[in-house]
Amino acid sequence: MTPSILTVLLLVGSLCGAGAQDKKGEAVLETVVAAATAQTPAERAKADFAFLQNAFRGAGLEVYPTLLERVDLHLQFYRDLEGADQAQFLRSEITEKQADLPTAVVDLLKLLHSYPRTKLDFSAKKKLLEIADKRFKKQKPALTELMKTPEDKGERADRIAALLRALAALEDKEFTGPLLSELGLFMRRYPTHPGVGEMEFLQGKVHAVNGNNLAAILIYEKILALSKDGALGARAQSAIGDIYAAAFKNYDKAIEAYRATTDRFPQHSEAGVAYAKMAKIIDEQLKQPGLSLEVLQKVVSLYPGSEAAYQSLLEQSKILKDKLGDPGSAVQRLEKIADDYKGDHAVDALTQAAAVAGATLKDFSLQVKFLERLARDYPDHKTSPQALWDAGQVYERSLSDPSSARKAYRTLVDKYAGDLAAPKAAKRLKALEKS
Repeated sequence: MTPSILTVLLLVGSLCGAGAQDKKGEAVLETVVAAATAQTPAERAKADFAFLQNAFRGAGLEVYPTLLERVDLHLQFYRDLEGADQAQFLRSEITEKQADLPTAVVDLLKLLHSYPRTKLDFSAKKKLLEIADKRFKKQKPALTELMKTPEDKGERADRIAALLRALAALEDKEFTGPLLSELGLFMRRYPTHPGVGEMEFLQGKVHAVNGNNLAAILIYEKILALSKDGALGARAQSAIGDIYAAAFKNYDKAIEAYRATTDRFPQHSEAGVAYAKMAKIIDEQLKQPGLSLEVLQKVVSLYPGSEAAYQSLLEQSKILKDKLGDPGSAVQRLEKIADDYKGDHAVDALTQAAAVAGATLKDFSLQVKFLERLARDYPDHKTSPQALWDAGQVYERSLSDPSSARKAYRTLVDKYAGDLAAPKAAKRLKALEKS
C-alpha cells in the first residue's frame, strides 16, 4: 500500500491555502500527477519525494507538521529504495526549520547510520557541526564521535540500534524527546529484532533521565512481567532500585529492589552489582559499615573474579581503613585484589596497599614488598619506575638498608634510563656507593 493520492492532494490544498505562490503550486501539482501515474515502487518513491521537496520549498511554518507526517509516511513505505537518504535529510531540514534542534540532530545522525554510503554524508556532518556550535557546544565532542560513519555491514536495524544505544548512554535531557520517539519507532518497525527488549529498557532509562521516574518504573515492571530475558530482567529490577535510591531517596524500597535482583537473577552479573549498591546504601545512608561489609563479602564469595567482586574488595578496604579502624585487614583486601586480578586493577591495589602499609601501619618492610612486587610483576607499567624509586627511598630512610636501596636504584637506572626518576636514582646510587 502506498500513500493515498487523495492525502497528497489534501496537502497541496493546505499549501495553497497557506498562501503558496502560483508557480510553486503548479510545480507541486506536477509532482502529484507524476506520483499518480508512476508504475513501479521506485518511480512512485521518486515522484513522491519530488512532491515533498517542492512542497517544503513553498511551505510556511504552519504546514511543517503536516509535511513532516508525509515525510515519515514516505520513509515508512520507501526507506529501502534509492532516495530514502534524501527523505531523511529533508526530515532534518523540516525539524530544523521548526527550531526543534535536538530532533534535527537525531535525524541527521540517523541518516548517517541508516545510509552509510549516502552522498549527503558531508552535508549532514556539516549541518550537525553547525547545529552543535549553535546549541550543543557542551555535547559537541560526543556528537562528533557519533558522526563517524559506521561500516556498511550487517542490517540497517543493527546500526540504528547501536546509534540509539549510544544516544541513550549520553543521558542528556536535551535529546530525550526525539530519542523516545526513535525508540518507539524502532520497536514498531522491527518487532522481531533481538534488540527490541533493550530498546524498551532504554525507553525507561530515558524517562528516568528526564525525571519521569514513575513512567520509567512502569516500563521496567512491564519488562519484569513479560520478558523472558533474564539479563534484561536483572537490569530492569536493579534500575528500579536506582530510581528509589537516587530520585526518591527511599532507601528501604531501594534495598528491597536490589534484594529482588539478587534473589530472582543470581546467575546474572547485575546481581553482583546490586549487592554492591545495597552495601553502599547500608554504609552511607543507614550508617552501618559492619553490615555493609558482610554484604560486600557475599559478592566476593558468589562472583569471584568478577568486576563486581573487584569493586567490592576495594570498597571493603575503604570501610575497614576509614570507618572500622582496621588498616591491616584493609591491606589484606587490597592484596587479594593483586592476587586475583591483573593489569591496572592489580597495580592500583598494590599502590594503595603500599601507601596504607607505610603511612598507617608503619610497616615499612610490608610497604617495600608491595612496591617491589609491582615493579617485578608489571615491569612495563608506567608506575613501575616510580615504585622502584619509592622502594629505594623506604630502604634508605625507614629501614636503614643501603644495600637494598642500591639494588632498587640500580634496577631503575638500568631498566628505565629514559624515565624522569632515573637521574634521581643515579644520583642516589652514586652517593650510596661512596658511603
